[in-house]
Amino acid sequence: MLKVLLDTNIYISAILFNGKPRLVFQDLLDDIFIGYISNEILDELEETLAKPKFKLPNDFIQFTIAEIRSATTIIKNKPLKDYMNLRDRYDFHILETAFSANVDLLITGDKDLLTLEKIKGLKIITPDKYLRIKEDLS
Repeated sequence: MLKVLLDTNIYISAILFNGKPRLVFQDLLDDIFIGYISNEILDELEETLAKPKFKLPNDFIQFTIAEIRSATTIIKNKPLKDYMNLRDRYDFHILETAFSANVDLLITGDKDLLTLEKIKGLKIITPDKYLRIKEDLS
């Protein structure tokens, strides 16, 4: 079974909108792959969902975070020594989680991460590419 890390933007898109990120998130909930997350990503997700522009009730946010916690394995990040030319320093924790969990795929919509494509055996792909890979494996 594939080991996968979803970037924060995938969770946000899946929770707030329909579309391909929602299909990826549903696969996580349905145990189609093994999902990993870190406390740093959970904190970022909670902070983002709590922004006034989304107008989400706190009960909904807490329920959603609890569902994600129960559907994933929480990883303690190990600091990276080399940030592999990543342009956005705020994405470092995503790579740290991916490498700490030794995942096969990092699914993201972040262009800074997507430009890396594949580093040290980690494939960085879009939700669309993941869904195509899943279809090919069926």
